[in-house]
Amino acid sequence: MINSEVRADGRGRGADLHVANLPIDLAVEQRVLTGRQSPADEQHLVAGLSRCLGALERIGCDAVAMPCNSLQPYLDAALRQVPLPNISPAAAAVRRRGFEEVLLISTRTTLQMRLYHDQLPAVRVRECPEELARSMVDYSVRGGEDDAGVLGSDAETIARLARAVAEQMEGRPGAVLLGCTDLGMFLEPLQALGVPVIDSLTEQTGACAEFAR
Repeated sequence: MINSEVRADGRGRGADLHVANLPIDLAVEQRVLTGRQSPADEQHLVAGLSRCLGALERIGCDAVAMPCNSLQPYLDAALRQVPLPNISPAAAAVRRRGFEEVLLISTRTTLQMRLYHDQLPAVRVRECPEELARSMVDYSVRGGEDDAGVLGSDAETIARLARAVAEQMEGRPGAVLLGCTDLGMFLEPLQALGVPVIDSLTEQTGACAEFAR
C-alpha cells in the first residue's frame, strides 16, 4: 500500500522507496503480538532494526516508515542509534482532526508500551474491550483464525466485529483509532455505520506520499 501510493504520487521527484526486511521468528512474533515478549526478544528486535536502519542510511534514505504499530517502540529505540526522520503520523491525525477522545483498537503490546497514550497526552485514549480487540487483531493478522479456530466467513465476521465496535461508540464522542496496520479491512465497514475512523496505515501511507513530493 505504501509502495503503490509513494510511486503513484511522487510528483515527478523520482522518489525511491527502499524496503528493509526484518526476519522475525514466528514464536517471537506471536509473543510480541500478545504482549508476552521477553527482554531478549526486545534486544533482538532493537538490534535487528538498528541494522536495517544502518543499511537504509548507507544508501541515502531520507526517512523511515514502520508499517507496524507493535514494533514502533523498538524502532524508536533503534532510531536513537541511527537518527532518521520517522514517518508515523496516526497520532498527528488525531490532533489535526480535533478529536478529544479515541477508542483504541490494537495489539496488547501497543497498549502495554502506551504508544498512543504517550503521543496523545491531551486526548482521552479509551481502550477497546480486550476480547473484541483480540478477535479483530487475530482475524486480520492470522487470516481469519483466533485461538479458538475460524471466526467465520470474511464478510460476516468483519460486519459482526464492526457492529460490535460501533456499539462501543454509541453515545460517545471522538473516533475509532485502528492502531494496528492490519486492521484496515474494518475501515469502510465502520465508516458505513457512521463511525469516525482513523486508520494508522492509511494515515502513514498518505504521509509517506506527502514526504515524497
